[in-house]
Amino acid sequence: YERLIAEAPSETGLNGALARTLHDLGRNASNTKRYGDALPYFERAIATAPDNAEAWYGKGNALRALANPQQAISCYRRALELDPRHDDARFNLATTLLALERPAEAEALLRPLAAQPTPAVDVLRNLAIALARQERYAEAEPCLNAALARGTPSVALLHDLALVLHRLSRNAEASETL
Repeated sequence: YERLIAEAPSETGLNGALARTLHDLGRNASNTKRYGDALPYFERAIATAPDNAEAWYGKGNALRALANPQQAISCYRRALELDPRHDDARFNLATTLLALERPAEAEALLRPLAAQPTPAVDVLRNLAIALARQERYAEAEPCLNAALARGTPSVALLHDLALVLHRLSRNAEASETL
């Protein structure tokens, strides 16, 4: 693979098979936490097929893992421009924005995901965190309760709920939660 990729021209317009192969190699490197190795594969996939939302998403993930959140944000945004229904890109963009203390932007991205029929626990928790960081604790509580109702409660979820209840001056309930 490596020799074929090195010899392949990098102009756009090559067939989608090369872009898919490059993307798959990048994803495989990412899956084994070799993000520095993954990044050139995603970049080459994008050079080959600039409208490949998955390649932009993969590049964003690699950049986020390599502690380049601003560049990751740009990649996630491009993936969403190309595929507005790319929920994984939307979620990772929101998570990255939360890490950068941009909760209002994260909330706007998480709202449609939380409105789906069976939202993921991580979506509900991150939405609650975004709301809590905006001091909207009464809105955060139902998100956390919904997340808790979806499965086995994690320590992190219980901690988040206790914090929200404490901020709502419901200290007895907060103590019971822990």
